[in-house]
Amino acid sequence: MVKKEKEAILKELKEFFSGKKAIYFTEYKGIDANAMNIIRRDLRKSDSLLRIVKNRIAKMALDSVNIDIPPEVLKGVTAVIVTQGDPVVPARKIKEFRDEDIVLGIKGAYIEGKFYVKEEVEKLSEIPPKEELFAQLVGGLSGVLYNLVFILEAKIRELVGVIEKILNERR
Repeated sequence: MVKKEKEAILKELKEFFSGKKAIYFTEYKGIDANAMNIIRRDLRKSDSLLRIVKNRIAKMALDSVNIDIPPEVLKGVTAVIVTQGDPVVPARKIKEFRDEDIVLGIKGAYIEGKFYVKEEVEKLSEIPPKEELFAQLVGGLSGVLYNLVFILEAKIRELVGVIEKILNERR
């Protein structure tokens, strides 16, 4: 690769990494072109992009946008997933691909200013989507509110009973 090509790729990668909420570093060894296209298509639907990178050029691009990652992350074959949307979605997608027997190995992820190792990324993949978390929260709150209304209603009935008793005694 000639110097001008490397400089052009470096510039593209700087733009690719800049301002992203999350950058996932994966290993794609053993994945055929057809499976890689399926992965790319599925990631695009969730506001994420996958790009195969040369480690040395990726390291220079990451350094130039002040993203510090452990050196062992950029060893071997590397595909990078970036997202502007929900930073946990790519972790879930990688887990879904595994369920479909497409093994995209996780090397680590840089999410909102912090680097996460493989084990931490795998834990992130188990976090339910925002919508599901909101639904759980609303469900929990509605149960509490229902109980509060039930208790208040019982107290009002007691008060009405006491008032009726007092009125009956005065007659």
